[in-house]
Amino acid sequence: MPHVDATAIIGNDVNLGNDVSIGAFSVIGDDVTVGSGTKIDSYAVIRSGTRIGSNCTVGNFAAIGGFPQYDGFDINIPISSGVVIGNNNRIGSYVVINRSSKNNSRTVVGNDCTFHKGSKVAHDCVVGDGTIMDISSTLGGKVSVGRGCFFGKKAATEYGIAFGDYSMMEDDSATALDLPPYAVIGCATILTGINFDGLRRANVSDENVAALEACFNEFYGRTGPVKMRAKGMIREGYGTTFETKNFLRFFLVSMKRGATPKRGVDRIASKYYH
Repeated sequence: MPHVDATAIIGNDVNLGNDVSIGAFSVIGDDVTVGSGTKIDSYAVIRSGTRIGSNCTVGNFAAIGGFPQYDGFDINIPISSGVVIGNNNRIGSYVVINRSSKNNSRTVVGNDCTFHKGSKVAHDCVVGDGTIMDISSTLGGKVSVGRGCFFGKKAATEYGIAFGDYSMMEDDSATALDLPPYAVIGCATILTGINFDGLRRANVSDENVAALEACFNEFYGRTGPVKMRAKGMIREGYGTTFETKNFLRFFLVSMKRGATPKRGVDRIASKYYH
């Protein structure tokens, strides 16, 4: 059965799974679901309409499901526009995850993610499984994040951009452009190379890493619009592994705002990255 501290405030229609723990002075809003084995620490605030999966931890002073910082947000939108969080997530102290800005929509966090102290996921984001957000990193609104991504300390993103699987932002970096799968963006806001650490975490074989590296170098060695490059390389048979297919398809399917330029490539011809 759930373990709820006597000082916690619990709303109406709250569904707490087996062995849920709610710490002192925490606030749980109406119509909240918390899966079995999840631990919510003292002074956390879980707003109405939030869904949290099983075996998660929520740290002190975390704020989940609050209003988005969006000028056009209508505070009368029903709580059906909340936050959905999967299983086995680690949400640290002072983490903020905002609800969606639209009716019948959700801010979504997958499974097995880690959010370190002070990190923030803004409204309407979709965060893939296994993502790690380090201290004080921030996702702008409506950001799409693939599986296994990593955001370094104080990394910051613009609204409405996309990150491919196992891409990475280094500490103190920022971007307003999309980042393809397995790529790394440095503090100078340019793509610096391949995220080999992420590939190791994903248990990608040495052969597939080598194929991806060859595909990556060929792609950024070519000129012309990125979509034309990707189509040409697919026709030429470069997408022979899951990783190379995923990399090339990103530019055709997932890219939203234009690809981040690579270090050493002429950045004046910015139209080539859209």
